[in-house]
Amino acid sequence: MDGKRFDHLAKELSSGSTRRRVLGGLGAVAAGLVTTRTASAKARPVNNGNGCAQPGRICTPEGGCCGSKLTCAPPTGLSGSCGNTLQNNKCCSPVGTACHGHCECCLDTDGGNTKCRNGRCTRI
Repeated sequence: MDGKRFDHLAKELSSGSTRRRVLGGLGAVAAGLVTTRTASAKARPVNNGNGCAQPGRICTPEGGCCGSKLTCAPPTGLSGSCGNTLQNNKCCSPVGTACHGHCECCLDTDGGNTKCRNGRCTRI
């Protein structure tokens, strides 16, 4: 929250404004914070300070993926369980390796679909 918004909110609280107006202002601030946080988490790759991305995160050929088993795959190389709305390359893991979600799994070597089951990328 920036200084102007805080000052405005403090004035509203101390001026005796109606509860409805104050609650409306608080709701708008909360919605703004959630939207900003969600957009920034989806858009940026997550790295360990060396430029590489973790499984399921956006990757670039320059930055690559952390770990020797991960692949920077185009959307067509990821588990079909991810959904068809992917537009970016993501780091993915081969069958048999650890995962936390479907979008962390690559298609099988022969193009078969995969899923994250019981913490492992498995062929379905």
